Amino acid sequence: ENRKAQKDQEAQENRKAQKAQETQGNRKAQKAQETQGNRKAQENQKPHQNQERLNREKERIWKS
Repeated sequence: ENRKAQKDQEAQENRKAQKAQETQGNRKAQKAQETQGNRKAQENQKPHQNQERLNREKERIWKS
């Protein structure tokens, strides 16, 4: 009886620990992906900003 109860409790605790670890792992993976996504989005904005700067330069040269 006691052995069964102990075994059940251990199984339950192991499941809890595993689930907590998976949740943490998923959160980390998600955060890493978001960070990567943000970095990519930022890098994609840079050429756009450079293009605007080039256009301003051209305009300035053209006007003078």
